[in-house]
Amino acid sequence: MNLGQRLKYARQCRKMTQIELAERIGVSRGVITNIELNKVETPQPIVTAALCNILEIAPDWLIYGEGEMDAHVSKAAEDPDMTKELWNAINSMSTEEKMLLLQIMRLKNRE
Repeated sequence: MNLGQRLKYARQCRKMTQIELAERIGVSRGVITNIELNKVETPQPIVTAALCNILEIAPDWLIYGEGEMDAHVSKAAEDPDMTKELWNAINSMSTEEKMLLLQIMRLKNRE
């Protein structure tokens, strides 16, 4: 199974349409379609993170097909290096990526 197939499988397991998923992460349906059809070699990190968050799937599973599909959120929350990793990831983002992340966070807080 390739990345596109894994994304489609996870989306369908969560009973979401491409449109619903796209709206939840703040992108167009075409972005989801292109990833599922493997027209995108590797999605942008911010998109990958949003997909994993909304679908509650493990990034290593989505990107590499390694490990279990379901994310273990409680394990990640207990990781003492998580804050540092998040900080480093945010600092390496472009302004556009930071703005997208902020939009995603604001949408998540509205739920």
